[in-house]
Amino acid sequence: MSVVSAKNITKTFGEAPNKTIVLKNISLQINKGEFLSIIGPSGSGKSTLMYLLGLLDVPTKGAIYINGQKTKDISEKDRAKLRNREIGFVFQTYNLLPRTSALANVMLPLNYSNVSRDERKSKAMKLLKDVGLSHRISSFPSQLSGGEQQRVAIARSLICGPSIILADEPTGNLDTKTGEQIINIISQLNKQGKTIVLVTHDNNIAKKTNRIVTIKDGQVLSDKKNR
Repeated sequence: MSVVSAKNITKTFGEAPNKTIVLKNISLQINKGEFLSIIGPSGSGKSTLMYLLGLLDVPTKGAIYINGQKTKDISEKDRAKLRNREIGFVFQTYNLLPRTSALANVMLPLNYSNVSRDERKSKAMKLLKDVGLSHRISSFPSQLSGGEQQRVAIARSLICGPSIILADEPTGNLDTKTGEQIINIISQLNKQGKTIVLVTHDNNIAKKTNRIVTIKDGQVLSDKKNR
């Protein structure tokens, strides 16, 4: 079953004669339960592709489908609702609110939902426990290591129960050992049934995924099963 489908998507920035084509006619299908990496050099378009798949931007041409729903012509409000419900994000820079505790950061995506505060808190505490941070719920980001901040970000990405997790260079700011710990957590999420799309420029990280899509100059160079 396809969770995310991109059909003939092109993304350009600017206007002629200064128009830049970042992605060129890409089609990609991601099935439920896959652990897929998108790899390529800097400037290849891989992060732009992730932003489109995550509904943070819209393609210039082509269409994105999330669980079979076409997203091209829906309103920004409906796109935001769909994104919040179906997609969890993990970024290289963590994107945590600096003056907010780990617990409150994880609860944040549910703040504008119909979920009660007690239930939001309970869910957030469980997720922090799952990533090994039950002792850090009251800590602020500045009091956490890079690896701990990324684990908070992973917990936050799961709070709405998304069908897919998009991770953009999640180990980019971490040392090798800590990065391996983060990849292990993400791998465990996949084993629990989550669909994972991981953007990276690191071949060693890509080799830990089940499918590798290589992007170069805005096009899919290869799409291979890894194991």
